[in-house]
Amino acid sequence: MSTPRSHANPNPNPRLSDIFGQGHSAYFSNGPVTRLSSIRLNKQLLDKASTHPSARYLTFEELNPLRDPQGKLAFVSYDDVANGMGRPYAHDEKAQIAAFDPDEHHPNVIFLGMCLEAGGNCRREGPTGRVHRRAVLCAGRDVVGALRRVQAAVAAAIHDTHAPTRIDLTLDHARAAIYSHARALLDWNTRNRYCSSCGGRTLSTLGGAKVVCPPADCGVGRTLPPC
Repeated sequence: MSTPRSHANPNPNPRLSDIFGQGHSAYFSNGPVTRLSSIRLNKQLLDKASTHPSARYLTFEELNPLRDPQGKLAFVSYDDVANGMGRPYAHDEKAQIAAFDPDEHHPNVIFLGMCLEAGGNCRREGPTGRVHRRAVLCAGRDVVGALRRVQAAVAAAIHDTHAPTRIDLTLDHARAAIYSHARALLDWNTRNRYCSSCGGRTLSTLGGAKVVCPPADCGVGRTLPPC
């Protein structure tokens, strides 16, 4: 006579994965970059992080990232794009609004955060053994302007291209998260270049996390309807 088979879990303290199996990990999230939103409020830290030699930029053209011949995201340094965008965070929000000129060049530069990855382009170890975190930013390539010419020259020099990318499951998990975060913020900034109330030109501040409608152009009050 056979004995009834026991269905009890042999592990007295099972994990959820032991019971239900491995869960799904969100492909476009949980990347190596921590956003550190507090840095966006500190003009000095944001300016220093964005211009530091270790900072890495991912450039875009029409929301398509720069990629190498193997299809990986191609990051460039601040020196590679400095001539086209200057120091976007040299002034705080109040000073930017006071000096706002809608006819001037305002490239979309987004601060994504600090990379905590143990290897690759995001983190390095100095001669003293101290680990330096690298700032990761993205820059949208303008239809016209100096940044477009600079980015075109950089891409040609390193034989990379702004490849059409929308949903690409060939990117590794970490790079997919960086790409999706950057693309979403660039798209949001691009869609909000003009105020939805008065129609005036807007200004992106706080590392690309906030869009404001300056009350004046070159110090002269706007004659548009109030927002």
